Amino acid sequence: MVLGPRIIPADSKQRLWLFLTIRSMWVLQTRLTGAQVWSFDNKSWKQENSSGFGLKDNVAISAMTVHENILYAGTTNAKGGEIWAFDGQEWRCIHSGSFGDLLSKTISSMIVYKGKLYVGAVGSDHLSSG
Repeated sequence: MVLGPRIIPADSKQRLWLFLTIRSMWVLQTRLTGAQVWSFDNKSWKQENSSGFGLKDNVAISAMTVHENILYAGTTNAKGGEIWAFDGQEWRCIHSGSFGDLLSKTISSMIVYKGKLYVGAVGSDHLSSG
């Protein structure tokens, strides 16, 4: 059994599921293969992503949240933090590189507010225009 985002009616059960999902996720930081996301189904652990999402430069999963039944993971990467979305079947990169003219190396926080996903980032460098 894979523990991951599931479609659940928006009621008090959803909050419990969100709490249990986040508490059941384990993140491993490694500079050799890239960060890993693991899930636990009360019996065994299962790796949910390819290490580093295929890039060993993604050295850490620095933030996670759930929005509209999608699990989001933010990474730490010297070339620019990435944001990945997981629908329970596959991961897809929804952000890579800079936010405007700022290169943020770490996606440090994520929260949902009034139906929108907000992301905090640190380690920003201004990109030169020349």
